[in-house]
Amino acid sequence: MATAVTLDVMNHYDHDTDIVWLLLEGRDADHVRVEDYPWGLIERDCFSGQVVGIEMWKASNHLPTELLNALPQPNADRTIVVERPDLARRQPA
Repeated sequence: MATAVTLDVMNHYDHDTDIVWLLLEGRDADHVRVEDYPWGLIERDCFSGQVVGIEMWKASNHLPTELLNALPQPNADRTIVVERPDLARRQPA
């Protein structure tokens, strides 16, 4: 029998940029390594190797509309600003 796991995540979908962010509980921006994929990024904890964040570009091409509509829009209370110009340059147009 499968065991249910509850994760505390901070997530949102930005309709304007068509990007989904999923940031898992325990994510420490100072201790992540980023893996690039054609569809976006995966962040892993440097110590445990566990996935702690996902950024999916062109999300509407990969995820069902119902899921995208269920995710909150970014706003002033929940927006996460990541100052990583090196990553910003990697995102496809």
